[in-house]
Amino acid sequence: MSGLLPRPLTNKQKPRNESKLLSIDDDDAEEVFSTLSATMTRKILSELYDTPHTASDLSEEVDTSIQNTKYHLEKLQESDLIDIIDTRYSSSGREMNVYAPTNKSLVLFATESGNESTLRESLSRLVGSIVILAIVSRSIDYFIQLFREPQSQNINLSLEVTSSAKGTVNPMIYLSVGDLIFILGLFIIFMMIILRRPLVYGYYRKFAN
Repeated sequence: MSGLLPRPLTNKQKPRNESKLLSIDDDDAEEVFSTLSATMTRKILSELYDTPHTASDLSEEVDTSIQNTKYHLEKLQESDLIDIIDTRYSSSGREMNVYAPTNKSLVLFATESGNESTLRESLSRLVGSIVILAIVSRSIDYFIQLFREPQSQNINLSLEVTSSAKGTVNPMIYLSVGDLIFILGLFIIFMMIILRRPLVYGYYRKFAN
């Protein structure tokens, strides 16, 4: 029965942690635009950014045939947007590939001539700052939980929703200290972006139709 277990990931199979920054003037941009021109391809990529899937699982999620799903998966692989990260087995013992994005995010951008390297560096710092902010906020929550009761670290932000039966106000939103730090950090980051007014057109984890 050990043959039915998923294979361990190799270094080659593990998804890359960095974001892919792609200028619309890059040679690879035309291929990426061509690949993402189909609505179904973008839909499949969006699903993979949410959760890695097999081709059969994807066909159910996006409501299309398995043949059509495999066609779009091949297109995404050829453009280096997704890769095979694992292998699973069906109940009948058939081997199935598990697909996931090659990068944590894909950012397409445009800028004035001569500013590309500066903007690419700025975008890289931006994405890195958000990742670090998320790690720090989660770490703060973790350490607070070590020294306090879990309930004591939550800050209750209530929306006044009156119950028709009892006429009481029910709390609807609970934010931890880490959540508040993350939100505040995002606000500061995006305020800095607005003040600098960079010319950026980005797709982050989701792709618009």
